[in-house]
Amino acid sequence: MQATYAGFKKWQKDNKRTGEDQLPKHSIMNDGKLYEGEKNAEMLANLPTKKDLIQMIAIGIKAVPTKVGRGVGAVPNKLGRAFGALKEKIAEDESAK
Repeated sequence: MQATYAGFKKWQKDNKRTGEDQLPKHSIMNDGKLYEGEKNAEMLANLPTKKDLIQMIAIGIKAVPTKVGRGVGAVPNKLGRAFGALKEKIAEDESAK
């Protein structure tokens, strides 16, 4: 639908069909509902395609384990640095005595 609407808008611009008397009625029937007007036509034309929606869902599903993996990997790193700093501090305290 996006390509059709974009092609129509390009044709309209190329042929200078911008006057009120030359504009066609924008009516779209989708799932048994009638959408009229240019604003509704643009809204429906800009909806993501089925392929885009599947891609968005796949990205969302893949993001969860990735974030969990990063979070789990960050905990040992932070603990390692904390224990390392604690060990250095204890060594400094013992050498200062």
